[in-house]
Amino acid sequence: MRPEVDYYNILNAFYELHGSGSSFTLWQNAGNVRNIHNVLIEEIDVDKSTVVTKPESDSFPFEIDVKKEIYFYCESPPCVFKSEKFQYKSEKITFPIPLEIYLLDKRINKRIEFDEFQKLPIVSMKLSNNINAKAKKLQLKLRNYSIGGMALSIPTSEGKYFYQGDSLMISAINNTVFDSPIKGHIAYVDNSYAYGEVKIGVKFDQELITSDLLELEKLF
Repeated sequence: MRPEVDYYNILNAFYELHGSGSSFTLWQNAGNVRNIHNVLIEEIDVDKSTVVTKPESDSFPFEIDVKKEIYFYCESPPCVFKSEKFQYKSEKITFPIPLEIYLLDKRINKRIEFDEFQKLPIVSMKLSNNINAKAKKLQLKLRNYSIGGMALSIPTSEGKYFYQGDSLMISAINNTVFDSPIKGHIAYVDNSYAYGEVKIGVKFDQELITSDLLELEKLF
């Protein structure tokens, strides 16, 4: 497994785990034994940078000591991390988004990053949500992309149009219009991003195939 310390990659991993409904094994050392429980992610709060878990089943009461660190393991997709500071209330555990997690690295195509000091590519998209009756056309800066999604940014004044779960269609990058738009949805909205902008995490509905990635590389 590989260590991951990039905040946005960690955040994307948690959204993937949450979206897939993956169950975690939570354990805590108690002398010569381990207290083990199965939990699910109930909520991810980007503004507070916290994750809330709940029991997978109500059959067994939790045995948790808030003075001792807790460990989490997910089998599918493989993920391991720990939390030294957390809150425990009403069978729910709230902990800060970890600074480091361990992931099984199955990625053949790594995340492509764009530097703030270079001219960032412009992504054109149509966005639809429950607030706007019609799809809204927007242009955003491309921060990075991978086989499964991309990170974009937009001025804070336009961040009001974006909500987690919104559907979208990416129609063009710079002046290149795609024959078939890339469909996806918003995985997260980070209002605390730097440069007076909001950062938008997009997860594609379908992972890009090799030919798609090669076409994207030609644009840069």
